[in-house]
Amino acid sequence: MSYDLRFVPRAGSTPPLAGSIGTYLKQQPNVTVKKRQAVYDNPHTQVYFLFDLLDDPREPLVAAINVWRPSVFALEAAEFISLVAEHFSLDVVDDQLDTKGAFDANAFVAGWTQTNDASLRGAPSGERSRPTLPRDDLVTHWRWNRHVGRTGQVLGEMFAARVRYRVSDGVARSFASVVENNPTAVPIVDDVMLMRQVPKKFGSRNTFEESVSPFALVRPFAVRGAETVDGLPYVSLVDMRELYELQFKGGLRPDQFGYIALESLLDREAVGTRS
Repeated sequence: MSYDLRFVPRAGSTPPLAGSIGTYLKQQPNVTVKKRQAVYDNPHTQVYFLFDLLDDPREPLVAAINVWRPSVFALEAAEFISLVAEHFSLDVVDDQLDTKGAFDANAFVAGWTQTNDASLRGAPSGERSRPTLPRDDLVTHWRWNRHVGRTGQVLGEMFAARVRYRVSDGVARSFASVVENNPTAVPIVDDVMLMRQVPKKFGSRNTFEESVSPFALVRPFAVRGAETVDGLPYVSLVDMRELYELQFKGGLRPDQFGYIALESLLDREAVGTRS
């Protein structure tokens, strides 16, 4: 199920030339164009959505943004759709809101969220029982992940860990991974996965052993208290010898929990207070 937007030429503007939208989209980061469809898929944030490229100059483009997803899908889609609409002087027809005109990112996000939350109430129980996290937490994680490359550049020698998700006893938890002897900026998450290389035998591949510990147990080993970059909090792990000695004795092994993709989570507010 998706939330669809139709693009039409703005009054008084010249319709885009045939093929020009597809050419433009091919040049954008995270976009792949195949035949008459463009796929936006950001590997850092795990957000994706689709565009159908049409031959009709009166309606050359349709965007489809899935519902039954975390609301950050709508936030990231809104930014990209704004760029496309402005570049080609296109108005947007939102049949869900029964509106037509210049693209309004805030109205779209609100409309998508309302549609998503309402449709979940009538969705099969399997969809409604997905693991959840608070909407504000997911937005903070999304903001960190979408700038993780630039954040690493700002921090210089320090690696910026990406936020990922796991499920333990049916409850979603955020985590970030740290590799021994790699100074790392760790965003505020539920857990930290500590990784260290196992001495390899001649001719074998590098392998790692891993241990997972709650963020609260790892935080005291940070070189300073919480810091911020672009308004996002993180802690710096630099000298990890003592941390690794302690946490590998009693940490949770990663085979005791399951990874989960962002698309499999829901905003907690969309389904109530269930975790």
